[in-house]
This record gives sequence, structure tokens and C-alpha cells, in this order.
Amino acid sequence: MFHYSQEKYAYGGEIARYGKTYIRSTIVSLDNNKILYLNATLIKIPLRGEWNLPPDYSNLRNAIQLASKLAVSEEKKKYEGK
Repeated sequence: MFHYSQEKYAYGGEIARYGKTYIRSTIVSLDNNKILYLNATLIKIPLRGEWNLPPDYSNLRNAIQLASKLAVSEEKKKYEGK
């Protein structure tokens, strides 16, 4: 079995003000190349406070990290429940 996961994360812009993670998971059988699982999850987390806080942009970083954690958790739940 081969598992491929693609993850993208981004900042939603000055107007949208959220951290976002998109995960697309694919599990393929190595025996016959049949797709066993294919799904995607998108999570958006609103920013708390200002995003532009140099040097580490902590509010922005926290929103993206939380979105990533929740997206991975959601993908696990979807796969385990299939």
C-alpha cells in the first residue's frame, strides 16, 4: 500500500484574516494500482488579533498550525470511518 498526502497552507489575506490548510490524501494498492482511499479536507481558522507581528508572526503561525492539526485529525477520522 502506498499513501500520498499533499498539504498546502496559506494566509487568507488582509480581508479574509484566517489561516488555512488543505490536505489531499490518496492511498493506492501497490498490487494493482487501485485507489483505496481518496479524499480532501480544507480547514480555515480565523486569526485572533493582528497577523502582522514580526519577527515570528505568532497569531498567523498559530492559526495555520491549528488548521493543519485539525485537518490531519479530520482526514484520520474520515479514513478510519470508511
